[in-house]
Amino acid sequence: MPKTAGRPALSWPQRLLVIVLGALIVALQVTIVETYQNLGHSIRWFAGATENTTDLYNTHREALKLELAVEQMVLPAGLDTIALHRGLLDRQLRIGLGISRDPAQQSGLAEINRHLTLFDAEVARLRAAPTRRQLAASRPVLRAQADQVEKLIKSIYDRSEIRFMGSIVQVMDARIGFQRLLLGMSGLTLAVGLLLAVSLRRRTNRAYARAYARVVAEVDERKRLAERLQHQAYHDPLTGLPNRTLLRERAIQAIETADREATSAALALIDLDRFKEVNDTLGHHYGDQLLVLVGQRLAGALRTGDTVARLGGDEFAVVLPSIDTAEAARDAARQLQGAFAEPFRLEGLTLDVEASIGIARYPEHADTPEELLRHADIAMYSAKQNHTGCMLFDHAQDRHSPRRLALLGELRRAIENHQLVLHYQPKVDAHCGRVLGVEALVRWEHPERGLVPPSEFIPLAEQSGLIGPLTHYVLDVALSQCRQWWRAGPELSVAVNVSVRRLLDLDFPVEVAALLERYQVPGRLLVLEITESTIMADPTHALQVLARLDAMGVQLSIDDFGTGYSSMAYLKNLPVHELKVDRSFVSQMTTSRSDAVIVRSTVDLGRNLGLRVVAEGVEDRATWIELNALGCDAIQGYFVSRPVAAEDLAGWLARGLNAIPADAG
Repeated sequence: MPKTAGRPALSWPQRLLVIVLGALIVALQVTIVETYQNLGHSIRWFAGATENTTDLYNTHREALKLELAVEQMVLPAGLDTIALHRGLLDRQLRIGLGISRDPAQQSGLAEINRHLTLFDAEVARLRAAPTRRQLAASRPVLRAQADQVEKLIKSIYDRSEIRFMGSIVQVMDARIGFQRLLLGMSGLTLAVGLLLAVSLRRRTNRAYARAYARVVAEVDERKRLAERLQHQAYHDPLTGLPNRTLLRERAIQAIETADREATSAALALIDLDRFKEVNDTLGHHYGDQLLVLVGQRLAGALRTGDTVARLGGDEFAVVLPSIDTAEAARDAARQLQGAFAEPFRLEGLTLDVEASIGIARYPEHADTPEELLRHADIAMYSAKQNHTGCMLFDHAQDRHSPRRLALLGELRRAIENHQLVLHYQPKVDAHCGRVLGVEALVRWEHPERGLVPPSEFIPLAEQSGLIGPLTHYVLDVALSQCRQWWRAGPELSVAVNVSVRRLLDLDFPVEVAALLERYQVPGRLLVLEITESTIMADPTHALQVLARLDAMGVQLSIDDFGTGYSSMAYLKNLPVHELKVDRSFVSQMTTSRSDAVIVRSTVDLGRNLGLRVVAEGVEDRATWIELNALGCDAIQGYFVSRPVAAEDLAGWLARGLNAIPADAG
């Protein structure tokens, strides 16, 4: 046969070389594809780890915000803030952990939900009784559960961040391996794989560049968010001052310094007097501005090293390191009081603001920040009740002390066993001296302790819930005595003081009606005295109760008028019949021009509103004469008579009033 035209036949060595080169090319292509696939897998893992870590970071941030909301909670608005952050945390948990298949993350989520269930139960308990006392009991529980949730999320986030960093390392290793593979190719192998290699390298570099840029941007954003979150976690958003969390850390530092240097430290708690009335009268916008100015004033009154913080609402606290004596603590408090000496100016308005300050010292009064704060709070309320401005803690003030707890039990038994007695102080016509009525004042002659002052047991009753039985007891005895006087001849009204708890109790009018019916006493002979702050605590509910009492014919009197931020809009709409000018103005009106102006203005206001005006605290003849000249309707005070028992009052009435000034009769 003739030979076929074409390429010459390859020898066996040449054929073997072609086979080897072909195998190398195939192997190289497979290696390149596998290396590229490995790099792609690493990039996809990196992207997933980045997304998971970001979600967990945002979840942890919401947990911190919930903790912050617990620390700053002020009733009632704080409950809404808690609900908001609780909902945001739930949403973020669903995003960050809800779809995870990681067993460790799912186990952590179950533990987180357990603590959130306990958290929600405590919130429900607080919502059912949104009182300051319940808040004090609930806050530690809420804080503990929120803290556990934050720690669990932080633990999951930390593990995720480790995986995230591992994914970055894997991407970098895969890229380096791929580059080495390309550099190792040479000769014909490089020529055969060049097109595929160049294409793959370009795509790899672009993917790596995008991934690296994403990492850099994510780290920068995370750093900025962490800085903002750190500041939010330790500072009050309104005033920019340290918050409760940072205050606690500074208090711990002050205690450690005191231990190390054998000195003392102190903590002062500051509460603005009648701040709620500022909010109600002027609005929250002005209230917020006032809080900012107060924070600035307090910061300016501090020594170097002191820390002022806003705890929430109108409460501020100051950590005072190196306070060696009780007198030094009082001096520091007076320095803080000086911040309120000048009026505050708010958009053209001028406000005179006062504050009550309580101080507790380490280690004399407490040895932890929490106990220091609690004891300073007790001292502050004592200062507020006694109108002293500032007060150093005394263990006798502690309502949880053994003595006060024992006194509380004895007061309950005294009410049940009718051991309390009423004394009556007459109110007389300022013009002719005719007795118009009396004010009933409760007294407790303890068989062992002697006379227990009302300033001690009445606040105890208000704090413990005994104010309801105590008010009922006083009304019962007073109306029983009123009936006896009414039947015997002189028609005397009897006045009884009513606390804020009773005034806001919608069942209180029913209780009063039952007692009036029981003793067959006309409603006009009962006068219920309420203070301005009592009304302004909750004007809507107070107005409902007052309207029902007024419909029964009961006379209503505003006691201590002039000591609060009364809203004229509320005053003109209240069904009241009488204003009582506070003794703090009356007692000095003959020597203080400003007090005389206040008394004159109050008398004019009452008369223009058609109200009866009574001045309490009349101590001398000159004051009586001046009040009569101003047109005051009635007076009450030691110059007329001290409070006396019912049997002594009968003798006093029989003798008649011999102290009527000639200019008044």
